[in-house]
Amino acid sequence: MNTILVVDDNLELLTMLSTALSEFGFLVRSASNGIEALRIYRSEPVHFVLLDVEMPEMNGPQTLAELQRINPDVICGFMSSLADLSRVAGAVGFLQKPFSIEELRQFIMEKTPE
Repeated sequence: MNTILVVDDNLELLTMLSTALSEFGFLVRSASNGIEALRIYRSEPVHFVLLDVEMPEMNGPQTLAELQRINPDVICGFMSSLADLSRVAGAVGFLQKPFSIEELRQFIMEKTPE
């Protein structure tokens, strides 16, 4: 079973995404900020990181840079309501908020290793 780390400062969205991904059969870990995400990533195997671009304290691109220091092969997809794709370098893809649960499922399935 693949483990997905979902990172978003919107707690309502974080809960919804975590629930949906659990129902798809993934083991889900969630974090409300980049610092918490790094702590989780260091403590257990994570196969995919779904990361919000805009967050206080440590934004998505900063978080991804730190994740890549831990593991240069980290698989990360960004999500944002902003369409500025210049900030998502290093990610395997991008989900434009709002997105449907089916778009989320398809995105994760395409990006996660078998």
